[in-house]
Amino acid sequence: MQEITAMVQTYRIEREIYEKAYNELNNKSKEYTSQQEKRLKELEEVINLERDDWRKEIRKARAPGIGIFAGPAVSANGDVEVVIGAGVVWRIF
Repeated sequence: MQEITAMVQTYRIEREIYEKAYNELNNKSKEYTSQQEKRLKELEEVINLERDDWRKEIRKARAPGIGIFAGPAVSANGDVEVVIGAGVVWRIF
């Protein structure tokens, strides 16, 4: 009978040790997961900010502006002339 009682106590102690180790690992795992989720959210925010800035730059680049231009032109009588001027310009490429 004493052997059985000692065996049960030994198993109980081992179970408590394993349970404690499991709980510690589980808590570390949950902490790591929450840290990674936080890092991913921060990364997504940074990427979205960069994407928004990039889109604004593209819009600015494609928007008409005031500038100086020079190039060939065909006059009313059909002659090709070089012209220089200022006015509203669009970026083609």
